[in-house]
Amino acid sequence: MPITPISDDLQVPQIPGVLQGMSAQINASYSVERWMSLVPGTLVAAANVGNVIPVVVDTHVLPFILSVMIACKNAPIGASIVVDVNKNGVTIFTNQGNRPTIAAGQFASVARTPDIQNLTTGDLITVDVDAVGSTAPGTDLTVMFLVKQGLIII
Repeated sequence: MPITPISDDLQVPQIPGVLQGMSAQINASYSVERWMSLVPGTLVAAANVGNVIPVVVDTHVLPFILSVMIACKNAPIGASIVVDVNKNGVTIFTNQGNRPTIAAGQFASVARTPDIQNLTTGDLITVDVDAVGSTAPGTDLTVMFLVKQGLIII
């Protein structure tokens, strides 16, 4: 196998063309990651709460959001907690009835699939709390995103 000098101190063997061609097939792998935004304290209905999540893509396979789920430490009383998620300031739940919702007296929502799932480098993900409990608003909200991300295996 031929040797390629990288510097005076380092030399590496050249990878045969067969192995180089296999890399495209291996790149089809992916992982599912959990991204979170936290809203500490007593909840109030407000826009752009919690952490801003900047999207950074370091592969050629763009990530997308599989689902969004919310949970709180203290349940809302009297009304539901309703959360909206925005990508670059625009909702990813174009059908507003699909937004993650914690019913009064409950601590978590079911996982909801957003209408807009694709992400790219430079996108900013933000959270709005659209509604809170009327008697007790709920506290310490966690918004969890399941994100499918491509992997590069070399």
